[in-house]
Parts: sequence; C-alpha cells; structure tokens
Amino acid sequence: MLNKKFGAILKSLREERRLSQDELGNILHTVKSTISKYEAGRVPNTEILNQISEYFGVKIDYLLGYEEETELLQAIKRVNSDASPQGTKAAKLINTLIETGMIDENGEATKTAWALIQEAIRQQAKEFYNIKKEDANK
Repeated sequence: MLNKKFGAILKSLREERRLSQDELGNILHTVKSTISKYEAGRVPNTEILNQISEYFGVKIDYLLGYEEETELLQAIKRVNSDASPQGTKAAKLINTLIETGMIDENGEATKTAWALIQEAIRQQAKEFYNIKKEDANK
C-alpha cells in the first residue's frame, strides 16, 4: 500500500533527528533501500510501524497522516531544524526527553521534563546575557 503522507512524515522525522537512511535502517534492523521505499510512500507492516512510532515518539495515526501534530511537537520540529549551537543543545535535550519517555507520543511533557526545559532556557539566557555583556565591554 502506498501512502505519500506517510513517506513525507517519515522523511521529515528522520531529517529532524539528523539521521541518514542508513542510520534509521540500522535502528529499525533493515537496510537503506527499505527506508527509501518507506519514504516513497510504501507503508511497512504493523510491527515496523510500531517501532517507528516508538522511536520517534509519535502516534501511528500521525505517521499515516490521520492526525495533526501537537503544538509541542511543532516546537520540537522547529528546535530540531535550528543548526545553531543553542538549537543543537535544545534538540539534544528534547530528543533525550522523548527517548526517556518524559515527553510522550502526544507531545505531553512530565513535570520533570518541564523543569529540565526551564533550566535549559535559564542557562541559555545566562550565556546569551554574558556574551552580550562581554561584547558591550569591548
């Protein structure tokens, strides 16, 4: 069965995690050519769909294009696409929170996850303030 939405969503999720098709293939215990077929729209069996869903922290309905992503997942996509040092740090934190289950497939974060996110924001603000202060003193 072909599902172009599935292919586009899978490719987007893979690229957000900065994974090659080879790397995703290794994670799913398959090969690059299979990932390429999935990204072209071939829908895998239920077992593989479950693996993809769990790895990326999204619902199968979202993978198949039946459900929209939450605001938090949209924010995660924006952070993951930010190649700046700050964006890379934020992406690593968010991906860790997803992988540890502190942000679930619905994009809901635990209280601990929110505390970690807030602390990361505080640290980024301090670093930014210190850089601006150093620039002003030059």
